[in-house]
Amino acid sequence: MSNRMARRATATALAQAATLAFASSPAIAAHLTQVGFLRVETLTNVADVELFASHALPAQEREERVLFAGNLIRKKVDFLLLAELLRSLPANACLVLAGPCTGDRTDRAAVSGLVHAGAIWLGALAPSDLADLAGRCRVGIVPYLVNDHTLGVNPLKIYEYLAAGLQVVTTELPALESVTAPGIHTASIEGFVGVVVGLMGADREGPGSHPAELAAHSWPVRLEWLRARVLQEIREA
Repeated sequence: MSNRMARRATATALAQAATLAFASSPAIAAHLTQVGFLRVETLTNVADVELFASHALPAQEREERVLFAGNLIRKKVDFLLLAELLRSLPANACLVLAGPCTGDRTDRAAVSGLVHAGAIWLGALAPSDLADLAGRCRVGIVPYLVNDHTLGVNPLKIYEYLAAGLQVVTTELPALESVTAPGIHTASIEGFVGVVVGLMGADREGPGSHPAELAAHSWPVRLEWLRARVLQEIREA
């Protein structure tokens, strides 16, 4: 049995045993329904909002940096878009990459190419170190390809970036169509670089004006909600 068939068999077995499932995006919700879950509720991702907010610096103390935090693999990240961004950034700005590269030799070569072109790659960071880094940057980016692999992706880094006071620029991921928090800018592949560069040069109010919507994306709030929802499910069973 292939890995895909094994995963589907496991999901089908879970569907027969569960009365309710939660999905992090509409695409995942559709998949869960397809494998047999009778009731599926969609919840967006959550992050350690409090940690990232606690490291956010005022605008005047920030560095001219664009941050990408995540796994640097070609099936998800648009390396051509990152290379174009590197060529377009002002001379006093830089692109910082924070995260592992868990892919193959070609993935590692792609990362090396970005570093050779001027990007700073810090590798995987502890959460507190990533929060400190994010709190010193200007713009956080999600330069993902839009393909079958990213169809159901709802990046938690969106909420980390926002909590850290960053302007956020993301490609047109289907799972983010309903996310409209202040500070999020969705751009086409063709317009992505222009939006990032424009935000680097724009007048900015200092971070600290984190949107109230972020509270719903914090772990304490989500866990309390899940606890209440599960207790309700048990009572109604």
